[in-house]
Formats: sequence, structure tokens, C-alpha cells
Amino acid sequence: TSAITGITGTAGQFPYYNGASTLLATSTIFLATTGNIGIGTTNPAEKLQVGNTGSNAIYIQSSGQTDVSALKFRNTYGSSATRNIRMSGDLALHITDTSDVEKMTILNTGNVGIGTTTPGTELQVQAASGYSEIRISGASGSGGTLEFYNAGTQLADIYANPTKQLIFRTNGATQQMVINENGN
Repeated sequence: TSAITGITGTAGQFPYYNGASTLLATSTIFLATTGNIGIGTTNPAEKLQVGNTGSNAIYIQSSGQTDVSALKFRNTYGSSATRNIRMSGDLALHITDTSDVEKMTILNTGNVGIGTTTPGTELQVQAASGYSEIRISGASGSGGTLEFYNAGTQLADIYANPTKQLIFRTNGATQQMVINENGN
């Protein structure tokens, strides 16, 4: 075997052919001695790091209407479960579980579905069985509020305070009805 010699550049950078019978080790792809790969960085901190002084993106493209582009995440500890974030031909974003069953969908209309692939409103939560639940949790010693707006103007809210009262308010402050913990 023989070694390639006469290449100039930085150690760790991938050499590339410049079209003039020359290999240059000045590409933006870098292999660190740790095994990490950097694109646009010579000091990658993770297995793959994309960096630049401007905007960065990872572009994954498929060409057919029914083709799917996806990022797959897998942890080989224990069950070796894989989870996906994928984009389908209808421009919807799908997040799946370990069996590739969709758990959350964001349609190209902006509608978000949790437990449904066809949300008919801005947010639709669908349980696989039984009833659906949405939880609003405040920090310790505080409550939670469900607010209703019309184009930036607050119309009303429902507030649950730490003393277990349910308070219905209009205009964000005018208390209209209170239901105490005992139901009164």
C-alpha cells in the first residue's frame, strides 16, 4: 500500500478533488480524532455538528407525492426503540412512537393534532380510548388559566386558583362566577 502525499490543508478535513488534478484538504467537512464529524466547524462537540457563522439547516428531500422525508431517533439501550419526525407529501409534519404510529401531526394549515392525524381545528386532542385530558399546571402555590381572545383582545378566562376555586372572568379581570371546592 502507499500513502497519498502532497495534500495541503488542516488535519482532519476531508480532501476533495478541485477539478484541476489536485486534492485539497480544505473542505468544510471535518473528522475529529474523537470520531465526531463537523460540517462548517473544525471542533465538533457531538457525533454530527453543523455550524456556520450564518443560518444553518439540514435539508432532507424526497421527490414523490407519497414519499416521506424523516429524521429517525433511536436509543439502543433496552428496547432499541425508534421514534420518527417525518414530513409527508401533503407537507404535514408527523411525530411517531416506537411502532411508527402517529402521536402528533401538524398539518400544512397549521392545525395540530394530538392522537389524530386529521385535526379539524387549531388544536384537537383525541384519546385512543376513554376520555381526553388537557392539563394546565402552574408552579407551586399558583393556579392555571384558560384564556379566550379575539385578535389580541382578551374576552374571558377561566382561572383555577390554589385554594381550589374555579373563577370565570370577563375582560381578564371582571369576576362573573366562582365555584368553590365544595361546589357552591
